[in-house]
Amino acid sequence: MSERKEIMATVYVIANQKGGIGKTTTATTLAGILNQKGKTLLIDADPQGNSTSTYQAAIEDTATLYDVMVDEDPVPLDEAIQHMENGDIVASDPLLAKAGKLLDGNVEGMYRLQDALEMLDGYDYIVIDTAPSLDIVLYNCLIAADEVIIPVTADAFALQGLTKLSDTIHAVQKRQNRNLQIAGLLLVKYAGRSNLEKDVRQEIEEVATQLGTKLFPTAIRECVKTKGKTRIVNMLKTGKPLKIFSVKQEDLEVFAKEAKVYGIQYCALMNKKNKNIDGMVDIMVKDEDSSRINRIVERFKLATTKEVDVRTEVVKAIDERNEKKGQNPNDKGVQEKSKEEQLEDILAHKPIQKEEVSQENFNLAKTEKSPWR
Repeated sequence: MSERKEIMATVYVIANQKGGIGKTTTATTLAGILNQKGKTLLIDADPQGNSTSTYQAAIEDTATLYDVMVDEDPVPLDEAIQHMENGDIVASDPLLAKAGKLLDGNVEGMYRLQDALEMLDGYDYIVIDTAPSLDIVLYNCLIAADEVIIPVTADAFALQGLTKLSDTIHAVQKRQNRNLQIAGLLLVKYAGRSNLEKDVRQEIEEVATQLGTKLFPTAIRECVKTKGKTRIVNMLKTGKPLKIFSVKQEDLEVFAKEAKVYGIQYCALMNKKNKNIDGMVDIMVKDEDSSRINRIVERFKLATTKEVDVRTEVVKAIDERNEKKGQNPNDKGVQEKSKEEQLEDILAHKPIQKEEVSQENFNLAKTEKSPWR
């Protein structure tokens, strides 16, 4: 059995074979919390690159985890670190999906990440976001890790794949990393309103005991849906930059499903009859989520406006309407509603002027992975 080399930082891996259960949200949130205690690095080991998108990190013309782990002439890990507003991150790359073919059969290939981390100094904590698969990249992460956190959901399929993941972890503990521990199972998207959820939670507690670990007492609760107007006002009150883009009305249901998976807050700007004449629906999102939306549609060119244009056009439309009513736009005391409260009507009846794009830009990229096909 190969002895584990010493890594100075404490390494946490967020893993589960099941997709869409909040691994990225858990990883990025944990990294943010740990960064308040000590210097923290987030590593995105998922080819989908959701953590990379969340941090708005680059993947082109810069070193990524692929260059560190898979390239024939590996790049030092510190050269792949990007210092972003949210924190330090090593970005993923879609090419990382090919790691299995390139590294399988190579014993040293299982230790690429560990070797890279051994040479890294200056960090107290390292958090690794992983893909929903049991491949050589995950083995690299587990071999380099101190502890594994497993997000799970309280549904009928929650325990699917958990046995295989635990078997993989125990195999790594036996052969490559005797110090690896399961920190616990984290219950996510939990509402606790149904008997099924409560029953599944009890089952998860039993499984955690069998694995020699625990179910964390704190559960990440599922967000409660808000209606259109409330959602618009809440997004405005955050003070964060906003963007608007368009999708085909027939694709709105699919978009909503994918947005939920990626944890994207959005608002569909529909008229009162829920129909748009041109067959397109305007979607308002936070600017920080726009890169994740691009991931969903795989670099689909969206018709967008800069956040300043959104606010300028909205304020202009509100002032024009107030002037027609004989009100002074500068007289706040005369207005019956605040500008935020008037926003829903303005957006529903007077679409914001977006950048001119050709109709072909509304066609999704014809790729095998596109969820919109």
